[in-house]
Amino acid sequence: MKQFGISVYPDLRYRVVIDDFDECTLNDNIKETIVQTIHEKYAGSIITSYSSAPSVLFTSNDLPTPFTAQIKPLNDAKLFELVRKWLNAGYNEDETASDLAVLTTYEKLQLVFGQTELEKFAYTAITFLELIDTATGSDIAFSSFAACYDTLITSRLQKADINWRSFDEAKNFLALLAYRAYSENVSGIISREAFEECLDVFEDQYLSSKSGLRSMAIGLFIREDDDGYSFYEEYLWYFLCARYVVKTLQVNDHRKYVQFVSQCTENIFQKKFANIVIYIAYFSNDNFVLTSLLNTLDQLFSKADDWIISDDTREITLGLVLNENLLLDAKSDVNENRMALLQEKVSDIIEDAERVVARYTLPFLNVNMGDDKYNTHVDDEAADAESYMKSVNALLRIHSIIGQILNSRTGTYDAKLILDCITRMVQASGRYAYLNNAIATVLFHDKENQKDNISKIYDKPRLSDEEKYEKVTRIFAFWSVYLSHAGLARYLSQEHSIRALARLSSKHEGGESRTAKGNIPYNFSLVLVIARLYHTGKIDKDYVEDCLKRYGDDSAIMSLLRVVMHIYAYYFPLEIEDKQWIATKLNMSLKRIEVQKLKSSGLSRLRHVVK
Repeated sequence: MKQFGISVYPDLRYRVVIDDFDECTLNDNIKETIVQTIHEKYAGSIITSYSSAPSVLFTSNDLPTPFTAQIKPLNDAKLFELVRKWLNAGYNEDETASDLAVLTTYEKLQLVFGQTELEKFAYTAITFLELIDTATGSDIAFSSFAACYDTLITSRLQKADINWRSFDEAKNFLALLAYRAYSENVSGIISREAFEECLDVFEDQYLSSKSGLRSMAIGLFIREDDDGYSFYEEYLWYFLCARYVVKTLQVNDHRKYVQFVSQCTENIFQKKFANIVIYIAYFSNDNFVLTSLLNTLDQLFSKADDWIISDDTREITLGLVLNENLLLDAKSDVNENRMALLQEKVSDIIEDAERVVARYTLPFLNVNMGDDKYNTHVDDEAADAESYMKSVNALLRIHSIIGQILNSRTGTYDAKLILDCITRMVQASGRYAYLNNAIATVLFHDKENQKDNISKIYDKPRLSDEEKYEKVTRIFAFWSVYLSHAGLARYLSQEHSIRALARLSSKHEGGESRTAKGNIPYNFSLVLVIARLYHTGKIDKDYVEDCLKRYGDDSAIMSLLRVVMHIYAYYFPLEIEDKQWIATKLNMSLKRIEVQKLKSSGLSRLRHVVK
């Protein structure tokens, strides 16, 4: 009224907008009364929130059934654009954030989303970008994104005007709720009885205020429904559950602590267990999490005994890539190339071939890992992607978690343990690659029969039988080696891990470490080159030249490095001199630069300036 005067516009034509409704700390019955009053006096309401919690209010018969709209997550290209705009905020047109800074931040953000499996909503992305800038500095690898959640909890307590002296009490109570929820049903849901018991524990043991803890928890972190209570966000439930396991169980009931960690590591292919393990490692100072992960890792693809990757299988590994023309773009601006790559899904490499891959890999998987839970024998009807992907996901998750632990806890673990961890990680990648190469051998030597089998179970009508066969064989022959080793290198791209890789490469891959066929292994060397590339953003020219001398220009490792450099040059900014060096050393083509045209345009601009 002060701004616009008395309006004759009827109330029933207004709609009331309530923003950030999740941040309202009033009791649900008061919220319901507010919503009910709005709907009696006005045309309706529009409520925005970062969870679906407000929809619970509309279960009352007195309120209309709401129309719920959910904003779709961002695709990778839009997420990248969001990061670019965020980093360029405050810059003028002539001065912008470097390509490397944008890509590095984007990859850190992708790491968080990939590890936690959170949806890529703009709100979540901006929250983590803020935390990268402020609370956790520039490193958001392992410990820092666990620290993010600690910061988010603290921030939420501050916004709710909770006394800072009670922050530890609040976190400890929430952690107890999270663990009790796990004990009840292995989820973030807790019954009313268990919730009340947790309040009694804190009142008796810590002289806490039951009403204070109740009002803090409900609304800020958990919601109330007909069956009890549940955590708003799964990732906070993971985090708080891990906090209780380390800070309470490890101290007061070590047997239960060991049992809990073992259960998580044995079921690492499930999202919740993988996340809980990450946060347990963040809080704990012992070696038990690492050793448990390594024990699980040793069971993966255990029926593939030989883990050494060398030119013994060169014809298989490179059978489908020898004729590929890997062309380097001479431009230093890689935005166009990068955006094209960002829009391609990683799953496009495999597409629907997962079921086909499972058809061949099931006999090689370890029965103790539950890989063949749904398949006691292999046939076209029984084979599915889930059993195969369990082991692949377990491999990638364990590599990710151990890599992040080693990278973020430098100085905590001695050299012997670090060398053992990396050796067993590389061995697991080698077993996975060797298994796939063994299957590729069958595909190559029994082409006609295998082509028919693949065509029957690979449902891609747009591809010919020959294209289906080549695509699936490529997965086993080449991409299994590239993805397992290049992926591992990304998790070990830190100084301590690189020094460990260099020591292991020198020990196991010297001139005297030849296979029965006279070839030099390159498991550690391949991981080392890629790890250095991603650590520094620069090509380790001395080591590449050393590999050329040791393995030869036409070796499998050099062909793999050509693909590594090709992908990297299209994804990250490299100076033209580096691209020219790559093209010369690795015998790759470089797009011709129109030097004369550049010179003439430069001279004409110079003449104009002089005039």
